[in-house]
Amino acid sequence: MKYRAFISYKSEDRPWAVKLARSLAERGINVFFDQERLEAGEPWPSQLRAALDESQHLVALYSVAATKTNTYAHAERWAFEKRTTPQKGSTILLLLDAEAPTEFEQLHAIGTLRNAGAFEQGIDALDELLWRTTVDQVANAITKDDETRPVGCFVLAAKRSDFEREVEFERKFRHRPSLEALVAQLGTDRETFLARYGERSGDWRPFGGDRSITSLLNAAKDRINGKLASSHDESITALQFRFEYPSDAFWEELENASVEVARWRDQLAIIVVDPFSLYVPDVPPLLERLCDLLPAGRAAVMVLGATAAPNINAELRTILRASSHRLHQMLCDPQLPLTHPLPLGGFNISEEQDIHRLLLMAVGGNHRISKRPAPREHLITMKPA
Repeated sequence: MKYRAFISYKSEDRPWAVKLARSLAERGINVFFDQERLEAGEPWPSQLRAALDESQHLVALYSVAATKTNTYAHAERWAFEKRTTPQKGSTILLLLDAEAPTEFEQLHAIGTLRNAGAFEQGIDALDELLWRTTVDQVANAITKDDETRPVGCFVLAAKRSDFEREVEFERKFRHRPSLEALVAQLGTDRETFLARYGERSGDWRPFGGDRSITSLLNAAKDRINGKLASSHDESITALQFRFEYPSDAFWEELENASVEVARWRDQLAIIVVDPFSLYVPDVPPLLERLCDLLPAGRAAVMVLGATAAPNINAELRTILRASSHRLHQMLCDPQLPLTHPLPLGGFNISEEQDIHRLLLMAVGGNHRISKRPAPREHLITMKPA
């Protein structure tokens, strides 16, 4: 189906719905959330009905306000309950401050927030560990019967607070320009640059605008999965996939990062790198750990650029060389004889279409290569300087 879940909520609970939609998207779960999906100029009731029909599960934020019967939230729950399509999933209730109802047949109620009194305390006082636990429960309820292939997705981007706390913009380096100089070369200022980053790595907006890297990756995934699902070849439809992101522990200790890397050594993984985040001291060591995935030939790398500004390629290559000689050599300066397969890669990607193209090549190429006894090389794609 087009969406894994439809998020239903009462307007008073919108901040919680926004937070849930973003958290699920960060886990690679494609949801319908009206604030992000409704198209201007089209009647929204018909759009909501269509989205409900195209969603496998219903995730309803269930507060006392949402229990009232004369609301759209109540109508959405009943419309989903009466649906008879074969792929219909469960009604998943995220209990905020109300008890679970008894009238639904396939009901999965999650009461972690209600039991902790988090809703009454307000979203600004929400404990982050409690929230992550709750989102994990919702995500597990949505994906428990998932038969799509998992693809590891590592987004190596810093948070805005990392730049503000750990980076000296004016500092000059021996082998790379200062970040201040690089920002100026991009034709922007420090505040505009920082606005591209948020509270989590998935909030990074590589091309400016209002679309995060999580949104861009999920859009590419949905588009590819839609094409795969429409194929009459079962070997092609079997390529449908979902993203699995590393846990928060990945960012906390290098030992934890090594554990995550080991998990994906024999599976397809996508590594997305923000070259500007390599100025944050904790990021280059993580990139080095992720480079351990590359010799196995089952990882694809996307180094995204903020712009296609002239001469920026050379500067970004300099940053990459100073931060990870291994990755720079694999992507930009391969040496003969080859000692291992080279990764599928893209450098200074500055368009959404290139994300889609590389992801499609990674998913399809990995499938083809897995059927060959002895792969010799992978295709390298680089944006010309």
